[in-house]
Amino acid sequence: MSAEVTSPHPEAPAMRVTENSGPRPTVQYSTGRTLASWGCGYIAYNAAMAAFREGLLTGVIAPGYNPSDIPDELISVVAAAAEATLRARIPYRLRVRYGLDFCLMDNAFDLGARKLLNVSDIFHGWSHQALFSMKQARKLGTRLVLERANTHPEDIVSLVSGEYRKYGFKGRVEAPLERWKTYREYALADRIVVCSEFARESHLRHGIPADKLRVINYGVDTEVFTPGPKQDSTFRVIYCGMVCLRKGVQYLLQAWKELGLQDSELWLVGMVLPDAVELMRRYESLPGVRVLGHVGSRAELAELYRQGSVFAFPSVEDGFAMVVTEAMACGIPVIISGNTGAKDVVEDGVNGYVVPTCSVEALKEKIVQLKRDPQLRSSLGASARLAAENNTWYHYSEKLLQVYKELI
Repeated sequence: MSAEVTSPHPEAPAMRVTENSGPRPTVQYSTGRTLASWGCGYIAYNAAMAAFREGLLTGVIAPGYNPSDIPDELISVVAAAAEATLRARIPYRLRVRYGLDFCLMDNAFDLGARKLLNVSDIFHGWSHQALFSMKQARKLGTRLVLERANTHPEDIVSLVSGEYRKYGFKGRVEAPLERWKTYREYALADRIVVCSEFARESHLRHGIPADKLRVINYGVDTEVFTPGPKQDSTFRVIYCGMVCLRKGVQYLLQAWKELGLQDSELWLVGMVLPDAVELMRRYESLPGVRVLGHVGSRAELAELYRQGSVFAFPSVEDGFAMVVTEAMACGIPVIISGNTGAKDVVEDGVNGYVVPTCSVEALKEKIVQLKRDPQLRSSLGASARLAAENNTWYHYSEKLLQVYKELI
């Protein structure tokens, strides 16, 4: 695999520790997803901004980027070349079955990224996207921070494979090459940043040393995601995220079918993945179900949240799930599963509910309870907004900078 590499800036000098300022570690950040986009690319942008605001960022390496507050001259682009051609030649069903898409894409990015390393105190990369870069950075005497957005790979395989078998999907989640690479990144890393206590406990169970792990919950933009008027009186449950078996949408749909609520709606916001196509054929004609697909902007997403009475996210495995705190910031109560890392922010019975994972009955119970009690919805929603205000990207930045500083 090869990649075309472009670097708009020369090697940047590192700012070292001074007696007056205390630890000021310089940081080079690397992400295999488009910077300042959605999902991981959005998290990466906020992490890089934490260093940039403090004058610590020496550069960001990414496969592409959207315009943002990070100057273009600090961004180096690794553009896919042969890797994209190779992927296109492999039948889609084989790429899905053996997890080849991310494997090929991430390795091509990583091989290109290692050529763009500058002199910094800290290199911060993402799980299964950074092994080659981390090895090169170690040769330069750089300390290594690894970002892990999910639970331990063994837990993902166990949890999601079980759902695939249960619902007859023939895809596989083992991704052996990706896991092999991740375990070697774990061994190299000085710190592994995980996004929840749920993810931390998962890694501890599989032998990752506690002194390597640091928990930093992902933040929420409380200026974009704000409470606002609901345009009608319809009781409405909102789900947002990839529509797939890993996210537990199958249990929400079954609960909706069994409840048979009148004059109520269930909105599913997000892209339907291959493992849920047959599932959606089975449930999409249920009364009140609307499949809205992907949303174009965060402002549009916030408006959709505001039209909800309840936000439901019954994931089978999720390191955090930013959609939960986004909905909370919009002032609506949430119902999430115990396997959703955002339970760090959800106080059961105060700003939402945490229900047993894979429990249709528990989902039904809480949905009915909230439908029958508008005052309870209002009270929980107000508390949800307060919780979100204490979990912003500012709070995230402060904790991340502390991880950097403790390495110097």
